[in-house]
Amino acid sequence: MKYQVSYISPVKAGKVVAAASFVVTFFFTLITVITLLLNLHKDPAYSVWYLFLVPFVNAFFSFIFGWVTAFVYNIVARQVGGFELTLQEPPQG
Repeated sequence: MKYQVSYISPVKAGKVVAAASFVVTFFFTLITVITLLLNLHKDPAYSVWYLFLVPFVNAFFSFIFGWVTAFVYNIVARQVGGFELTLQEPPQG
């Protein structure tokens, strides 16, 4: 079975991209915080507030990027067709 994606909701796409980006950035921020805490005797280059805000700022801009990407996809898909997916039933058993 072949199907074509004719529309992607920009808001939903923005939310998905922002959430995924937040999770990934939060993970890397935790690594950075742990590294900074292990080096307390040195003057850290980043403040704790900066590191706290990075995942949220990244999620915000990722939402905008996801929204714009879905919006442009919808315009282009009307003109040249959308992504084509081939689906099949999962094997039984």
